[in-house]
Amino acid sequence: MAITTRPFGVTKAGQAVTLFTLTNKSGASVSLIDFGAIITSIIVPDKHGKMADVTLGFDTFDRYEGDHSF
Repeated sequence: MAITTRPFGVTKAGQAVTLFTLTNKSGASVSLIDFGAIITSIIVPDKHGKMADVTLGFDTFDRYEGDHSF
């Protein structure tokens, strides 16, 4: 398993947000940010082996900050 990190944005309060991605040997991965451990992406193979993201995450941090009651 590999773990990578990269900057993902900055909060309104000025705190840096990091994106962590965990990838297994088959190429499946999960990405989450250190702002409430929000999962931003889950990439897994479909029945034909094609990798696809099965989450409805945002591409930028600013969409995660604020009131998003679900």
